[in-house]
Amino acid sequence: MEKLKEVFQGMLSKKSLTHYYLPFMIGSFLFFLLIARLLYPYIPIYPYNWTTSMISRLGWPEENPIGFVFFSLSFILLGILTLPIVQYLYRKYSKINEFYAKLIVFFFFAYSIASILIGLIPNFYEPNIFKLIHVINAGFIFLGFFLMSFFSAILMLKNVLSKGKAATFSKKLLVIYISILIYCLICGLLWVILAPTNRSGRFFPNPITPFYFSAPFYEWQAFMAFSFLLPIQCIILPDELE
Repeated sequence: MEKLKEVFQGMLSKKSLTHYYLPFMIGSFLFFLLIARLLYPYIPIYPYNWTTSMISRLGWPEENPIGFVFFSLSFILLGILTLPIVQYLYRKYSKINEFYAKLIVFFFFAYSIASILIGLIPNFYEPNIFKLIHVINAGFIFLGFFLMSFFSAILMLKNVLSKGKAATFSKKLLVIYISILIYCLICGLLWVILAPTNRSGRFFPNPITPFYFSAPFYEWQAFMAFSFLLPIQCIILPDELE
């Protein structure tokens, strides 16, 4: 592994990134999120269930007084550890198209900062400012990551279809990448359509509503699918862009 300073400058090799850095980043995020879930107290009238409970419910201090700390740590760590990848992607994509490279890192940077803020600012029930901040940060997380992935896909696809290719991308992996991205878009749209119209930052399901009409059911799917997009993107990027 590279020195710590070089890592945070995005000076990672493809092998270090895909074999060590990304597994550690995603693994630590899911590990802390799992601890937050395991520490969540059982509430008979509304037990935690991923089909009816938003991800952010793990970070409600009133319901998860100990676990919310691990929820916060998971997002703070995720946001910090994605910052070197922002620079890594810029270094790669700028060799193909400077404009797209700047778009990609802009949205990815917004995602990283929003992730850190989600962890730093707990989603308290009162005052309402906490819920508002949470909703804004959550929006930046989902939109930031999706738009980063979208423009990455556009840039890679343009390069594949171009006669004068700047780099050679794996077409099979690109098809998988775009397919997951479309799946994320569908889940994200269903999440927005089915979510409460007041966007209060708190979600409470109607017990008679089937889980497949529940916003959290699609939020969780979109969020977990995101976990595959970044590793696949980093694997697709060819060594010739080093």
